[in-house]
Amino acid sequence: MYSIEMIQTYNESSLHKSLKKIYKKKYKAEEEVKIEGFICDLLTSNNEIIEIQTRHLSALNKKILKLSKKGYSFRIVHPLITKSIIKTIDSSACLLSERKSPKKADIYSLFSELLGFYQSFAVKNWVLEVLFVEQVEIREKQAKKTQNKTNTRRYLKDWISLDKQLLGINDHLHIKNKEDLVQLMPELPALFCAKDLSKTAIKKNAHKVLWVLHKLDLIRLVEKKGNTKYYQYI
Repeated sequence: MYSIEMIQTYNESSLHKSLKKIYKKKYKAEEEVKIEGFICDLLTSNNEIIEIQTRHLSALNKKILKLSKKGYSFRIVHPLITKSIIKTIDSSACLLSERKSPKKADIYSLFSELLGFYQSFAVKNWVLEVLFVEQVEIREKQAKKTQNKTNTRRYLKDWISLDKQLLGINDHLHIKNKEDLVQLMPELPALFCAKDLSKTAIKKNAHKVLWVLHKLDLIRLVEKKGNTKYYQYI
C-alpha cells in the first residue's frame, strides 16, 4: 500500500512545495505575498521575490517586467529533472509498479523554457537559479485511456499524474544575464549551423538553442546555403 497521505490533490505539487519550503527557510522569506495584484511565492526582507517555477517560465514575464519597475528583484528557481522514478498505483493507493523514467533533462533542456521567456532578459535585477533534481512521480492507473487534468495530451494514456515529489538536489547553476547563456555553449566552429550543435551535448535541442541565442542578439545569421543557416557569435 502506497502512503495515501503523500498524494496531493492540489494544483501545487509536492516538488513545488518542498522547494518553496527550502527557499523560505534559506532566505527567511514571507510566503504567498500579494504585490500589485500579483501573488508571489516568497518575498525576502530586501524586496527580492522568489518564484518556484517547475515549468512554463513564460507565465512569469508579465510579473517580472512590471514588478521590476517597482524596485523588486527576482530569483526564479527552476528545477530540471535529471532522474525520475515513476510509481504507479491503483485507485486504492496500492503500488502496482515502480520504474526509472528514460527521460533525463540537462542544461540544454532549459532552452525549451527560454523560448517564451526571452523577454525577461531585458530586466537586469533577476537571477535564474537552475536546479538539477531527482524526483518521484506518482501516477494512478486508469481503467481506460484518458485525458490529463489540463487537457494537453495529444494521445490519451491509461494513467494520470497525481504528484511529483522531491528526492534530492544534486547541483545548481545561476544565470544572471543573456551572456551567461554563451558560457553554456560547447566548442563550435567560427561559423556554425544546427547540425554542428546537434553533434555536441546539445543534441535535439539545437534549433531551440539557436533560436534563443539569435533572438537575444548573441549570434547573427551570416549566410544560408540551401536550407542550412550559418551563424557566428556577435
